[in-house]
Amino acid sequence: MKRMSKKQKSLLIGGLCTIVLLMVIGYAAFSSVLNIQGTTNISSNWNIKITNVTSKDIVGSASNQEEPSWENLTATFNTNLVSPGDSITYEITVSNAGTLNAKLDKITLSDTSNPAIKFETSGLTEGDILNAGSNTTLNVKVSYDINVSSDPVNKVGELTVTLDYSQADGSGSSSQTAAEQLIATTVTSGDGLYQDDYGYIYKGANPNNYITFNNEVWRILSVQADGTIKIVKNTNVRDMVWDSTNINNWTRPASLNTYLNEEYYNSLTDIEFVLGHDWNVGTVSEHTNLAELINDENSDTYYGWVGLISLSEYLRASTNDSQCNHYELNNTNYEMCRNINWLFNSSNQWTLSSYIYSSSQGVFNIGYDGCIYGYNASFIDGVRPALYLRPDLSLTGSGTSNDPYILSGIPDNI
Repeated sequence: MKRMSKKQKSLLIGGLCTIVLLMVIGYAAFSSVLNIQGTTNISSNWNIKITNVTSKDIVGSASNQEEPSWENLTATFNTNLVSPGDSITYEITVSNAGTLNAKLDKITLSDTSNPAIKFETSGLTEGDILNAGSNTTLNVKVSYDINVSSDPVNKVGELTVTLDYSQADGSGSSSQTAAEQLIATTVTSGDGLYQDDYGYIYKGANPNNYITFNNEVWRILSVQADGTIKIVKNTNVRDMVWDSTNINNWTRPASLNTYLNEEYYNSLTDIEFVLGHDWNVGTVSEHTNLAELINDENSDTYYGWVGLISLSEYLRASTNDSQCNHYELNNTNYEMCRNINWLFNSSNQWTLSSYIYSSSQGVFNIGYDGCIYGYNASFIDGVRPALYLRPDLSLTGSGTSNDPYILSGIPDNI
């Protein structure tokens, strides 16, 4: 069989005749219209609209034929997809600019079912509440099917997404807990909240897990089975020893344990949101897979208010399980792994995970280069606090860096 040239493989995704004409010069293009329809008979206080569209996660030779545009309820994209495997994701910000809270009743997807063109959406779930003054995001991923082995006969594809909103009941405040709200956004590809064998955790280079806490930028790490939300500060707060006497036992307590649960905890302004919790602090022995590592970490617990991320949480935050979910694999592929792991922050940071191999003992840390190291507990390294939020809270906002989640719902008796 004659091998196809790159130009012969080019794929047109679009619905406009003027776009179709681009085939003769070897381009591939995609044009999609997103329609958001509100169902309400109320006054002009109802105002759901698109306020931004950005392209991200570009793979292969995918590119924008022109920058995405939007106006009120319509967003349009024109994308070049050249070869099988090419893809691009569009993040669409939907804003409630009115004074009435809205409920997403139905999501309807309609495309031309071209087998060479794949559409995937994530970020919104039916039943989601979009509070007045808040934003949410819809991700639309467009890709050229990697399994296509011959020049497609049909080079045209269209996608229409309809979001059917209605007025939320009562005051419009979501009755969902923060955990329920986040779990409703679970994804299976790209950046976002994943459900894996150990629970719910955010994965990827830059998921929408930003949250305002203590008047600072934090990130949501995971959703726990008990409904608590684990968050971690976006940056280190200081450098210090894990333990001044070089003992790698967190429950002793270690010097860093004392600092975090006394001086640092007492400096927080939002302690009404924080819940004391068990932290997995078991010592890690030599192992060959993530399951054994987690089993070691779970072998001992410490009850406290503030802690650190564990080694297993860092490994799980990567979207490439097969090449990054063990510290030796991570170190072999550290450049790739760090680029798809939002917990990497270009600075050294301690973990909560101590280790003992033969006569060697110490604490795992994440290096500024993305590699995982074992250091003596008396070594000075970066401190990036983590803590658990109460399970009876709710969230507003969309979790983006420009519209981080905001906590609400503190009980009257707190």
